[in-house]
Amino acid sequence: MPNYLDQKAILANLAKFLTLKEQEIHQHYAIEKKQSVDANVINRLTQWQEELAEHTNSLIQFMEEGCCHGFSICRGAMKHAGFVLWWEHALMSIVHWDHQPKSLRKKIKLPGKRPNRPINEPDTLEYVFERVLNYVIANQDWFPHFVPHGIEQKKLLQPFEQKQSYFELATDQGVKTIQELYQVTGYFTYARLNTILEQLEQNRSNDTIMLLRNLHHSIQVDHKKSTWTVYDSNYHHGDLISLTKKLKKDQAIKEIFTLLGQTLTITIACFKKSKHINLSIDYSCIDLLKEEGLHLICRDMPSTSIMHLIHEAEKSPAFYIAFIDSLARKDRLNWSGLAVLIDHAPHLLPYLYELAKDSSDFLPSRMLRILIIDALKQKNPAGMTEFEYIVRYAPDTLSALFQLIDPSKEGKKLCITLANTLMQKTRLHQTGLHLMAYHAPAALEELLRYFANDSSLANICCAAFALALIKQDAFNQSGLRQLTTYAPQALIRVFKLALYSPEKTLLRNAIAIAISRENDPVWLRSCFMPMLVEHTLDILPDIVFFMLQKNPDNLHQLLSAFSLQDDQSKTTWQKIHVGHPTIQRAILVHLTQNFENMNNEKLLHWREEIIKIRLVKKNQQNSFLFFQHSQTDMTRALLAILQNILQNHAKVSLPIKRKTCGVHVS
Repeated sequence: MPNYLDQKAILANLAKFLTLKEQEIHQHYAIEKKQSVDANVINRLTQWQEELAEHTNSLIQFMEEGCCHGFSICRGAMKHAGFVLWWEHALMSIVHWDHQPKSLRKKIKLPGKRPNRPINEPDTLEYVFERVLNYVIANQDWFPHFVPHGIEQKKLLQPFEQKQSYFELATDQGVKTIQELYQVTGYFTYARLNTILEQLEQNRSNDTIMLLRNLHHSIQVDHKKSTWTVYDSNYHHGDLISLTKKLKKDQAIKEIFTLLGQTLTITIACFKKSKHINLSIDYSCIDLLKEEGLHLICRDMPSTSIMHLIHEAEKSPAFYIAFIDSLARKDRLNWSGLAVLIDHAPHLLPYLYELAKDSSDFLPSRMLRILIIDALKQKNPAGMTEFEYIVRYAPDTLSALFQLIDPSKEGKKLCITLANTLMQKTRLHQTGLHLMAYHAPAALEELLRYFANDSSLANICCAAFALALIKQDAFNQSGLRQLTTYAPQALIRVFKLALYSPEKTLLRNAIAIAISRENDPVWLRSCFMPMLVEHTLDILPDIVFFMLQKNPDNLHQLLSAFSLQDDQSKTTWQKIHVGHPTIQRAILVHLTQNFENMNNEKLLHWREEIIKIRLVKKNQQNSFLFFQHSQTDMTRALLAILQNILQNHAKVSLPIKRKTCGVHVS
């Protein structure tokens, strides 16, 4: 047994207890399996054994990270309920366990237990283990199997409209919930913390749980008159004397700073509504932002508090400089203040950029713009750029950010940054374009509108956008295909850019390359080509040219797309002929040039491929028949082209017999 019995020793014994219980239940399931002849029952028991082992191992790994928050809340709750003596002895009994299974079944008497507890309530050490384990794990609030969806550690004591709080305390007087929560965060000087504790000393109510924490650790404090009790789960739990420290206010402040440092969040959860507690932030205090002060404010305080800081930066140059420094500063986990701000309050990013634009020549403003642009394109410690985070979790923020794009120098810089993020790949091998098409199609359409309305922006950004159209994700789907599937209105914007933009050739080439790399002809035939024909047919000849230039065998995809019939049995080729004969002729020119570069063997191969198109029908003599009335028949036009080229190449004659009803090819 270790000499210093802190939470690690307690959690290690709880883990040992869990392992013993898992083995006991596993053995029970094994006996049931042997006694059963039902295959379904045996399979179900096997599944339960596997799930039990998986959950037990996960829980043990979770506890190895520490449960200071759970221990702190539990002690505060037990203090309020009047059972803190029982709780402290329960922890000591666990930490002194000898690891023998038989010891768990021994009866123990702990002081401070409920006087009117149920008669059938066990009084064994095993029961103490079970209660402490459930209390601590549930209130640590990290392990997913114990936490309702949407509940975070920082929200555990937060009152809600539908229910006073997730946290509940069962007492003889009924179930108690948190009625009010007071919280203050930032860097605390000695004087500032002293003022807060002085105010709290005047409040003699014991209807509270008071926690103090930094980014990595939590402790619990309470007071009786001018004496403060500090509890840290890392204190020695071998006896009552060392389990807590009873200190005067000035000593308590020093102990708090020793345990947590001076960057703190003070949380006071009240079981009754109180008019005597007053925790407030002086937002003009520059000291507030020292060290990891901003990081903690962003994590623990509402976004209105961060907005107060932005307003203060607008008013005070000195505060502005301190604010910029705190945004750039990285914590011990390598997160910058700006990255934490965006992750917890992404909707405030446009306000930050606007702050940076208002004083564009002010050096801190330039620094802020650089910070924002770097954050959008550089990955944070979680492996995600802030652009990716915003697209996934706060797409509405993008629209507000786009409104800051203008012809100014800073507006163009922002636009270039956003355009470059479209081609940047994420950890899941998606580009920014893939993400926006799926998560924020409306914002993507808006961004493309900015490109279209400003030729200078289009010139700058189209190269990046063209590359994003070509890049494929982990499933080999191009950005172009992603647009077709999830953001068709944005795809129409792309068509317009390819039609009118100064960089139209680049975009058309990119579209052609993206199409030529697709392995799914159904997508091209059924999704992409109909949209192109309906909205921007003028760019089709160039796309055909670029596709064939890239790979002559892309003709397969083109023929498949041109031969698709709609509900009225009209092919895409027929629609082009009827509405745009000039475009049809331009396409035929490119197809002719493609055929002219082939040898005779290749041409004969393509002749066979063309006559396989389903528009070609066989008559009773097993010959191929083309109806004369349809001048829009693509196969007829292409076979005629092949006939001419073959005859010019080698004087090879392909007999075409004309009949009264149509054109017959033997």
